Amino acid sequence: MPRSGERSLQLGLLLLALMAVVLGMLWWQQHAQRARVRYSADSLLVLGNGFLQRLQGLLLQSLQSGPDAAVRICADTAQRFTEAYARQYGIELRRAALRWRNPRNRADSLEAYWIERFQQWKQEGRTLDTVVVLRYDGYVHVLKPIVLGNPICLMCHGTAEEIPPAVAQLLQERYPEDRARNFRLGDVRGALSVRARADE
Repeated sequence: MPRSGERSLQLGLLLLALMAVVLGMLWWQQHAQRARVRYSADSLLVLGNGFLQRLQGLLLQSLQSGPDAAVRICADTAQRFTEAYARQYGIELRRAALRWRNPRNRADSLEAYWIERFQQWKQEGRTLDTVVVLRYDGYVHVLKPIVLGNPICLMCHGTAEEIPPAVAQLLQERYPEDRARNFRLGDVRGALSVRARADE
């Protein structure tokens, strides 16, 4: 190989190495900045409510193409949307459930405790328009019940008679361990769980 070709190759490799270093530094700066972001309980609740509204909007929009389209959105889009939203704001964000459809939404022990409390409060006739705020280890953790409040939700989460056969088949294919059926309007479906470093 001619000497000028070797120089060109070396220069190209050097430029690639420099680009990798710059990109790595930019990534690290973004990561470090996110780690420094701190939130109050109120601001986490605002972010959580905004997330739920946007996700519900995605689902309602997909229903215009039929209930099976909504199942596909839940299966393919909802998790990615949740992760992207959490990453954007530097928070931990989950829709946790005891009777989960996607195993990734299975409640941990803390979330399970509060979901059970929310269910108990419903049985006692207490309002579910409530928010639980926990503070520990420098974090603030906000949990609020997710209540099945729209009859449309029964097309995926209701009884066998309420779920259309095409949807039932798609759910069986996508979620063979599905536990998120036989809900009624007003039931506690799970909990919104949002956690981040506390601002105090």
